[in-house]
Amino acid sequence: MNKIFKQYSMIALAALIITIPAIINGFPFVFMDTIDYLGGHVRIFCPPAYGAFASTLRKMGNIWLIPAIQGFAVAYVLYYLNKVMWDRVRVVWYIGQIVMLTLFSSLPFVSSLIIADIFTPILFISFFILAYYQDKIDLVTKIILLVIFAFSAMAHVSNIYLGAGLLILMIMVELARGEFRRHLSGLAFVIGGLMSAVVVLLAVNVTYFKSLSLSPSAPTYMLANLVAQGPAKKYLQEVCPNANYKICKYSNQLPSEVNDFIWRKDGIVMRMGGFQSLNEEAATIVKKALVKYPKEVASIAIDSFVKSFFVHEPAAEIDNSITKENFPIVLEHYFGNGAKQQFLKSAQANGTFPHHLIRTIDDVVYPASLGLLIIATIWLVPRYRDNKYLLPLFTFAFICGNNFLCSVGSGLFDRYQSRVSWLMVLALLQVLAMLIISKTPLKVAKR
Repeated sequence: MNKIFKQYSMIALAALIITIPAIINGFPFVFMDTIDYLGGHVRIFCPPAYGAFASTLRKMGNIWLIPAIQGFAVAYVLYYLNKVMWDRVRVVWYIGQIVMLTLFSSLPFVSSLIIADIFTPILFISFFILAYYQDKIDLVTKIILLVIFAFSAMAHVSNIYLGAGLLILMIMVELARGEFRRHLSGLAFVIGGLMSAVVVLLAVNVTYFKSLSLSPSAPTYMLANLVAQGPAKKYLQEVCPNANYKICKYSNQLPSEVNDFIWRKDGIVMRMGGFQSLNEEAATIVKKALVKYPKEVASIAIDSFVKSFFVHEPAAEIDNSITKENFPIVLEHYFGNGAKQQFLKSAQANGTFPHHLIRTIDDVVYPASLGLLIIATIWLVPRYRDNKYLLPLFTFAFICGNNFLCSVGSGLFDRYQSRVSWLMVLALLQVLAMLIISKTPLKVAKR
């Protein structure tokens, strides 16, 4: 009992440290999507899992519960990552790692932001533990991590695909190592978690939107991106008004920004009646634009992917623009006037959030960590038969997969890259531990 108390006290302390920037802000970080999530509304453009999570905690009457639980989930998976990789968790190293991530990475801004993005890196860490170290954790912990993994896969529309990408990478690595059978149980865990998420998402989308699809809003997102980038706009301007598309009515008013196409109240999607009204037509237009301009689309995809490594500012979306919407009213409705006043006094609401300081740190840490991660990946690949040396490789692959999927599917937004960029710092801290622990009496169990 004393051991368990010590463990969870350590995790709780780590969660508190991660949440300190939000505490200093005076309120959890919020974004436009926070309004929908707090309401628990089932929307075609985002899976319902995170909305169910946020709205359930909202009903308990304190908005701070959401970043607190998110911080605890991060601290929990990081605790077990350290435990399985090094056979025990050193308090000084674990808390020191948390402090470093809080001071020098995007972690605290993603963790305390009330949107689903924090569950993308949680998906990665829980996958790595279950895939390669499930034999080092007890049954209860396996179940908890499996639930966390499955929930994370359902939390954001991109996470299912990122999880599938990790699964493919794992299969490739095991085939290369010739140890496929040895890791069948790990494969079974992650496949089971992913399939559970797939079944739930398909059931929700069929029930609510009559769509047998994991992401029924994907065609509209892709159309918005191709319009903003040019190929779909060019195609529509060529075929309209003769083509029988409803969007032809707006072919000369197509914007050059994804947000203007989708989210503006007078944008194309809203004027056409929402995602469901446009999705079928959007899918057709996207396919025809791809066929008509394949080289241009491929060039744009590559260019967007490359640019995604330069668009990564943490907390870029944490600004006071949300005060101009109905968020303060929503807060008062859900949590009372006290929460509303607390938000209005926050640094975010008053426009005093330290973006310059955060940007300055990130402009140094991000390129340095990316470069060092690539070096570490190349250096450690020859040692790939030991599971812990796979972490840099999987981290780099996950960063690339996230950046490609988001930049090509939805466009370039800082938060999509910054939600996972802190994983590079984490991987490098673990590489540092590899260098230090290998020179101490602490022996790592042989695999």
